[in-house]
Amino acid sequence: MIALHLLLHSARMQPVLDYLRAHGARFEEELCEYLRMPSVSAQSHHAKDMRATADWLVKHCRAIGLKVKKHITDFHPIVTARTPRMKSGEKRPHFMVYGHYDVQPPEPLHE
Repeated sequence: MIALHLLLHSARMQPVLDYLRAHGARFEEELCEYLRMPSVSAQSHHAKDMRATADWLVKHCRAIGLKVKKHITDFHPIVTARTPRMKSGEKRPHFMVYGHYDVQPPEPLHE
């Protein structure tokens, strides 16, 4: 906990924190827009919603500068995104983030 406090209050973090404060409302709006999408993969009547959510992710990732691919499958699309390579050719450390964009259906509500 102390390390997190020191990290958040270091001079190197200040530009990041300033950016988050300046753009936080937009980030919240985008997150809420994304969360409203009924991307229920287990229900066939949501297939169109799954495609729309994949398209939203592609558009959003491109808007923030990522290189994006939508992979068409026999089931639902898969979206992959990556940061562009450095123009200088410099190799830098990188990491992978995995997530999914489908959700569970709300029913049955009694369970």
